[in-house]
Amino acid sequence: MNKRSSFLFWLLCVVSATLCAQESKNEKESTDNKKAISVTLHPLYLLNKAVKIDVELQSKKPLAFIAGAELYSGRVSGLYEQKNTFGEDLEDKISGVGINLAIKYKFRPTGGVNSYYLSPGITYRRLELSLIGPAFYSYQENGITFYTYGNTQQTQRIDPVVLYGNFGRYIEINSVVIDFFCGLGYKVLNQNQQLLNTRNYHEEMFGYNYEGPIFQAGIKLGWQITK
Repeated sequence: MNKRSSFLFWLLCVVSATLCAQESKNEKESTDNKKAISVTLHPLYLLNKAVKIDVELQSKKPLAFIAGAELYSGRVSGLYEQKNTFGEDLEDKISGVGINLAIKYKFRPTGGVNSYYLSPGITYRRLELSLIGPAFYSYQENGITFYTYGNTQQTQRIDPVVLYGNFGRYIEINSVVIDFFCGLGYKVLNQNQQLLNTRNYHEEMFGYNYEGPIFQAGIKLGWQITK
């Protein structure tokens, strides 16, 4: 092998080694920077005629980010007694959407993406209640407002904002996610006066027309897409 061929051979070896090292480095960085993504459902929200889904983006760092959506639809029942103050049956319906954003600080990791965490967040909801059934209502005739009682259907809107902080435990087993949490918060709301006068949706913490401090606890179930 002449000197020129020898030089080209050794140059090819050096370039190949450099490329292999660079590829290994890129693969390692890609693995280190890989994000863990999960999708979870809040089953307890089904009792309040809502479907709530969260998407969570975790990293190797202590911080994670959560974005969620809520969809409200259906006849109000289950958690509420569907009778007015006179004992007459009601058929109220709820519809609307909600958006949830939160940050999660993970501590005491227990392997993989599993950990305990603290999570402050905010939820905004835009809801419409269709009040269907016997009630007092007003109407105008010849420029005069009259008040009467009978079967009616009214649409009332409410826009609550919930500020909260949760403590929880995130567990992933074979890509199945179980997330237990509890926390405190405050629901900010310009209460709908018509609802205050005709319905009891302001009496409980889970009520659509409730304003004030809240305690929340629950479980999220879902799937770890990447980890």
